[in-house]
Order: sequence, then structure tokens, then C-alpha cells
Amino acid sequence: MSDKEIEKWNENAKVGLLYRDNNVQKFLSEIRSAMITRVDGFGLADLGVTLTKEWSDNGKLEIDESKLDSAIEAYGDKVANLFTGENGLASKLDSVINKAISTDTKKYGYLSQMAGIEGTKTDKDNLIYKQMESINKVIERLTTKYENEQERYWKQYTRLETLMAQMQSSLSYFEQ
Repeated sequence: MSDKEIEKWNENAKVGLLYRDNNVQKFLSEIRSAMITRVDGFGLADLGVTLTKEWSDNGKLEIDESKLDSAIEAYGDKVANLFTGENGLASKLDSVINKAISTDTKKYGYLSQMAGIEGTKTDKDNLIYKQMESINKVIERLTTKYENEQERYWKQYTRLETLMAQMQSSLSYFEQ
């Protein structure tokens, strides 16, 4: 593949069934909200953990190691509490992730319901499976339509060839 073809392939790969999906956007938003958690007035920014300046990095975190080291030395218990406390980052991320991908049969997570869980009733009873089935039906209809059109054109072509042969025969009769 050429570089342009690879670039186009990558562009198209980014646009699919989940492109700008509300549930995926909700999950990302909740993760971002959890990441700005402050416990006892202390947050990731105080540790030197910030977002990169480039919007194209899509929220990549950047770490200022010297600020991190000094924050751990000066505020070790606050740093630990930020991550492991009852309302800390780990607790909030765990809650967000469980809400999204829970496999508990009493209450599946919203992403689990959307994509389904292998070996459960949601395996084929989910949004993505239904969308793929719908797309496959459209492809089947279009394939049938294409084959019918192709057959029709072949019949027309064959009929045209037959008529041209008859005309050629008639023309050669008159030329004698």
C-alpha cells in the first residue's frame, strides 16, 4: 500500500459504528471527570500531572517528574489519599469503569449492553450486533441488485451481439 492509501485506510478506520457514539463519549467524559478529582484540596495537577498542550494528543497526560518527586516527599500521605482514599482517584475510576462495563447479570454496564457479552443473552441481543446485521442485510440486497443488473446487461449485450451478427449477415448478402 502506498503512504496515501495507508493514510486513507487509517482515516476510514477511525470512522465506524462507534465513531462519536454517545455511550463512548459519556464514558470518556466520566473518565476525564474522575481524573480531575481533588482529595483534601490535592489533585493530579499538584503532582505535576497535566494534559499535553496539543489538542491532537486527545488528552494524553504529561508528568513533570521533579514536581512529582517533590510532592511525594512533601505530601506523601495526601498523595496516597488522592489515589487510594475512599473518594480517591482509584475509587472513582473503578466506579466509572464498573458502571460502563459491568458484567453483573442483574445490571449490565451501558457499554456491555451496547457491545454484548459473550456467553450471555446479550451476545446477540445488543446494539452493535443489530447494526452489523442491518448493514449485512443492506450488503446482501445491494449484491443481489448488482447481480441482477449484471445479468440484465449481459442479456442486453448478448441480444445486441445477436442483432449485429444478423445485420452483418444481411449486409454481406446485399454486398454480393
